Amino acid sequence: MKFLIVFLSINKQIKQTNKQSNKTKTLIKMTSHNFKLTITNDMIPRMIGKGGKVLFNEVVKKSFNDFKEIEGHKSQELINSIKKGDKKINIRINIKEMGNNIVATWKDNEILQDSENNHNLNVDLNEIIKYNLVSLSEKVAGSKKEEGEKKKVFRQNFNYRMGLEDCSIGQFIGNGGEVINEFKKKIEEELKVEKAFIKILNWKPEMLEMYRAIGFDEAYGSLEYFLFKVSFLGGEKSDILKVEKMLINFVNGIVGDDDSDSDNDDDDSDNDSDDDPEDID
Repeated sequence: MKFLIVFLSINKQIKQTNKQSNKTKTLIKMTSHNFKLTITNDMIPRMIGKGGKVLFNEVVKKSFNDFKEIEGHKSQELINSIKKGDKKINIRINIKEMGNNIVATWKDNEILQDSENNHNLNVDLNEIIKYNLVSLSEKVAGSKKEEGEKKKVFRQNFNYRMGLEDCSIGQFIGNGGEVINEFKKKIEEELKVEKAFIKILNWKPEMLEMYRAIGFDEAYGSLEYFLFKVSFLGGEKSDILKVEKMLINFVNGIVGDDDSDSDNDDDDSDNDSDDDPEDID
C-alpha cells in the first residue's frame, strides 16, 4: 500500500514537471511570418531552384550577409557576436500556396531578441529578408513573358548617401519597424506607387553602388555616412528628386536639425540688436 502511494506521488510530480516544461516551450515560441509573393503557382519551382539553390543563394545567404553588414546599431554587440560565429542564427524559408496566394514563410530567431538594449533584431533581419524575396520574385516573374497586353510596371531603385552625426540605423527603423514603415507608406501614397522598400547601410568607400550625395563633405572626418537604398514598384526615373526631398524631411524629423535652430537664434539676436529706433513707429 505504501509503495502504491509513493508511485502515485512520483507519477503526479512527473506530470506536473511535463506541464511546466510545455508552458516554458510555449513561452519561447517565436513569431512565424507569412509574406505574400507576386508570383504564380507555376513559378514556385524557379523561385526555389534545383535543390533549393536559387532560394538559398538569392535570399537566405544574401540576407545573412546583408545582416552582418549592419554597423552603428544599438544592438551592435549582439550583431558582432553573430559575425564572429559566437552565436548562430537560422534562416529557413519555405515557399508554398496558402489559399489563393503564394507565400514565403519563416520564423523569428529567439537569439535576436536583445533584452539588454530593448530591441528585437528580428525586425531588422525580416526587413532584409522581405527585400531580397521581392527582388527574387520580380526576377523570376520577369523571366517569364506575361500574357496579354498589360502595361509593364518597372521597379525604381534610388540610392542616397547622407552624412550624419551621432546617429544609428536603429533610429530610422523604430520599435517594431514603425518608423520606417510609416515612411514607406508616405512614399507609396505621395508618389502613387506600390511595394516600397528601404534598406539602410553604413556607407563605406569600397561600396560599388552608385548614389546621389546629399549635403557637403566639409565635415567629412566628424560625420558617419549612411546609404539609403529606396525602391518601389511604379513611378518614374524623375522621382529620384522627389524621394530625395522626402528623405531629407524624414531624416530631419528623426534626428532634428539643431544646427539650423541655432543659426536661426543667432539671426534673431542680430536682428534685434540692429533695430534703428528711428524706424520704429
